[in-house]
Amino acid sequence: MNIQKVTRFLAIALSAAALAGYGCGRDGGGGGATTTGTTTTGTTITGATQATSATGSGTQSAGVGSNSGQTLSNLAAVGGSCPGCAPQYRSPLAGKDKRFNKLHAAEVKAMRVPQMKKAAFLKKAKAFAAGKKASIPISLPAEPCTDGGTVAISGSVDDVTYAYTMTMTFVNCRDMDTESSGTITNSGTFSATTGGDTFTMKLGDADGVIEATDFKVREFTNNYTNLFAAYTADMTMTGSGDPTLDAQNNVTGYTFTFTGNGKEEYTDFIDTYTLEFTNLIFSSTSTGLLTTVASGSDTINGTFKESWTEGATANSVALTFGDADTAAEVTTNTTPDFTIAWETDWATYYKFSVDGQVATDYTTPSDADCLDGTFLIDTTTPINENLSTGLTTAGQMTINTNTTVTFNADGTVTVTVSGQTPVSYTSQNALEAVCPIEDMEQDTSSEQTFDNTTTTTTTTSGTTLLATLSWTGTGCPTTGCTSDMDLHLAHYATAPTSTTAVTDWEIYFSNDDPSTVLPNDDTSTPIVTNATGDTVGGFEGNLDYDDTEGDGPEHITIESLPTGYYVLYVDSYSLDQDTGATVTVSLNIGGNLYTFPTHAFSSTATTSYRVVDISVDSSGTVTLLTPDTTNFPALYYPAPGARPAKARR
Repeated sequence: MNIQKVTRFLAIALSAAALAGYGCGRDGGGGGATTTGTTTTGTTITGATQATSATGSGTQSAGVGSNSGQTLSNLAAVGGSCPGCAPQYRSPLAGKDKRFNKLHAAEVKAMRVPQMKKAAFLKKAKAFAAGKKASIPISLPAEPCTDGGTVAISGSVDDVTYAYTMTMTFVNCRDMDTESSGTITNSGTFSATTGGDTFTMKLGDADGVIEATDFKVREFTNNYTNLFAAYTADMTMTGSGDPTLDAQNNVTGYTFTFTGNGKEEYTDFIDTYTLEFTNLIFSSTSTGLLTTVASGSDTINGTFKESWTEGATANSVALTFGDADTAAEVTTNTTPDFTIAWETDWATYYKFSVDGQVATDYTTPSDADCLDGTFLIDTTTPINENLSTGLTTAGQMTINTNTTVTFNADGTVTVTVSGQTPVSYTSQNALEAVCPIEDMEQDTSSEQTFDNTTTTTTTTSGTTLLATLSWTGTGCPTTGCTSDMDLHLAHYATAPTSTTAVTDWEIYFSNDDPSTVLPNDDTSTPIVTNATGDTVGGFEGNLDYDDTEGDGPEHITIESLPTGYYVLYVDSYSLDQDTGATVTVSLNIGGNLYTFPTHAFSSTATTSYRVVDISVDSSGTVTLLTPDTTNFPALYYPAPGARPAKARR
């Protein structure tokens, strides 16, 4: 597990405030926030224990606040009526917290295809509605995506009020190395002159649960060769924005407000990262975006929670900015909203001020020493960073009225807690290591070889499964190898015996839709009933692609691994023009990567290559087992003679 030292300046300030009392001994926990008049003093920081805990509680605040704005801005690109001119949040603070980089890259990639489809629809709709002086309903039939799957769009446009509605329904739509499934709905009013708009957007079914019915994008590399991640959104978002245009219609600044409710999730089939928004309001203004010096101000109100899993370990932290009411006020109140004012010369410096209140709530096991508390921040002198050296060279802040943090010209930081001796740190890095938190930059999978010809077993843990099949043909003509191998994953409620009749369910290619499979793929219901009538739900199993003309890869994923007994196997559907085919299979469970001996098929076999058996018990323990070939009950998939014909690519 990688540990990312939490970055940036509020982090530094609160870290310093926390550590300033280190020499006072390990005292007890801090008290709750207190209020005097209209000023919240926050959780009391006294000695070492509280101080160190305050570091973990406070370090994320500025980065999380800025990155929540970046998150909502990324989604707004497909929410508004002018995707190409949607507000782009550009505070330098957002990009400096690496925990969010993978997620934001996934958001941008996931929104590219919906953004293009929406822009094309609105262009057609506006042209169709021009001069009609009425609300014109428009419905476009499902059309094929570039590399498979479909998208259907319907809605209406009013050329008098400039109001619009639209629904985009994606069914395994493959385009630009992504596969989109699910629904996005939008409504709003756009400006015919500036590109500004007011909009409401729903991603998925917006029921607050990440599930198969939500909007999902699977991400691939190299022309769909490698499935590496999935992004899922269950969000309701409202917003309004207006760009500032110069004489050439270039965007020089923005004013916008976004409100987010719901969840989004990113998984690389090893670790999972989830963001949850509860009436999170982010208001932002920026100017001078095309000049040397740009500036802006961001105000944040509401609750933002980030959760992540590493194997079977769950971690989370929730931050509540301001008073969590229904408006982001810029005026000071008893619990002032969190505001970041910034200015930058993109080549030389970045300076900013942070003012307001944030309350934190950790549930991270490894951060048990980090204090849950309330922090009131006041920047008395803007903090300045030299972008060439990365050092802070000026600035001063106070935290909870009794702690002062001074950023010195030589890059050092001096911290004074009232009544205690000042403490100096050589750099911001010396402060960032005080209470590091986990992040998305995890170590790569450890690879092991599992010899399925022996009787050994391996025990591991994890809640996700990713199986990969690739193969090479032999004796094929010069036009290429065309054999068709199929990857299957069968599930049983308990370990099968020689008398077990059928599987509960099985993931494999679907004859009527070769790119998806039951159960719980993106086009089926999220509930499966097994042979005995029990419900097997709350997860999604998927075969990403059925390669009918060699040589893969094909991937089976399960994103919440149910208990039971599994059989992973390969079937030789057809050798076609090959005389043989050699298959290679790998299995990733919770970040633990296993490889197996290769297997050669010399015919369209009446039996299959049983790669590995897998047992998952109620405690989440996963055991890899040498295949029990004496108990190989009938599988759901029929034998060669009874196989249905399937479409060839």
